[in-house]
Amino acid sequence: MRALLAALLLAACGQASSSPPPHPRDDVHVLTGMPLFWGEAGVGGILQGEGAGRSPLIDALDKQWALHPLDVARDETLAPVRLLLIIQPQALAPDELVALDAWVRAGGTALFLLDPDLRWPSRLRPGDPRRAPVRAMLDPLLAHWGLALEANAASEPEWVTLAGKKVETESAGHWRVTGDDCRVIEPLVAQCRLGQGRVTLVADVDFADPARAAAGAAGWRAIDSLLAQLQRKD
Repeated sequence: MRALLAALLLAACGQASSSPPPHPRDDVHVLTGMPLFWGEAGVGGILQGEGAGRSPLIDALDKQWALHPLDVARDETLAPVRLLLIIQPQALAPDELVALDAWVRAGGTALFLLDPDLRWPSRLRPGDPRRAPVRAMLDPLLAHWGLALEANAASEPEWVTLAGKKVETESAGHWRVTGDDCRVIEPLVAQCRLGQGRVTLVADVDFADPARAAAGAAGWRAIDSLLAQLQRKD
């Protein structure tokens, strides 16, 4: 089912591009548990042509990067990936966690957006499997890397600086370092050097919510900047 969905998403992304980009875009593969590419229509809705709910976040990033939905994180799917963007994924299988760790340590570069208490709006009822997970589901991998994502006591919206941009967070988290390979560089941001690879991790996703209007647009520019920083260090 996940492979079928990946094929549908790739087709949808191709159809959504009405004109060629003004300049060559570097590839970014995106692994997410959020309905960013296909809306909340689900597979049945996509097959019936109802999947036109592409998020403005994806439209904005697609101007700078050639985005490719990634359905699973396994050796064969990660092999061609150079730059990976992970946004609040569903729980990964144990072999996917092993493959993702190995890919990073072999030289992979990734940006993680992980939220301990996601407030992204949804028309789906709680418990619907199409909804994004409320809490990031990568604790075993983070622990292996020497990091813990913890919720902050305050849950109200707050303006912070992320990658030089003023963004609005809500129920953001913070990083606790438990090993030697990672360090906190901003309140929301941690960086890790793992083998030959590098990852940047942000402890919030709500800052990129399109419903936040100007604040969301600033969040998209912050993601652009973080991806560009990772790319420049290749």
